[in-house]
Amino acid sequence: MQIAQVQPDKNQPNELEFMEGESDEAIKLFGCDCLVCLNAVRQLHGMAPLPV
Repeated sequence: MQIAQVQPDKNQPNELEFMEGESDEAIKLFGCDCLVCLNAVRQLHGMAPLPV
């Protein structure tokens, strides 16, 4: 069995950057503020998605 080692992408941030309002709205609409829900809120407002 071989296990692939993944090198962290230096262009990717270590933390997601989003506004508290986006988090609050995602929780209100979807009951969660995970990446998928945050991106759904951003899409509703015509914003670019957060990097995955």
